[in-house]
Amino acid sequence: MIPKSWWLSGLAGLVIVTAIPVVGHLIRGDREGRCAWDGLKIEPIYQVRIVEKPGITDQFCCLQCAEFWLERRGRKPIDIFVTDESSGMEIEASDAFYVRSAVATNPVTGDHRHVFRAFEDAKKHAESAHGRQLLGDERPFEKKRLTDSGNPQKTGR
Repeated sequence: MIPKSWWLSGLAGLVIVTAIPVVGHLIRGDREGRCAWDGLKIEPIYQVRIVEKPGITDQFCCLQCAEFWLERRGRKPIDIFVTDESSGMEIEASDAFYVRSAVATNPVTGDHRHVFRAFEDAKKHAESAHGRQLLGDERPFEKKRLTDSGNPQKTGR
């Protein structure tokens, strides 16, 4: 016969083990405003949003996390949106000007790339932060932009 104290200890242990995930979720809060790749809090001016298919959107804290996620997925998304650092407005990734500079956008990932809607803003940031504009295949997501035939699209900037 098992003593009553063993039953109570076992029941208490079961309750604790069951409660741990619930308590963890409550402490962390919801996933809104967190990067889909590494779970970091998203700084709004560096946010990247990828539309995988209608109704399915993922948000990222920086360009690098979004690129890692795309590499892992291996599928062409419907669209990619980035945030203009000057205005905070979301724009299509293909319309953006990109600059790599000494200023980190995400110290955890080490990403130093910045996004601008206007060429003048990109040029100003590059000059003031010891950077340079990214062109051709250096531009984020260029390798992920495929036509339906699977051939890379030519994008100029």
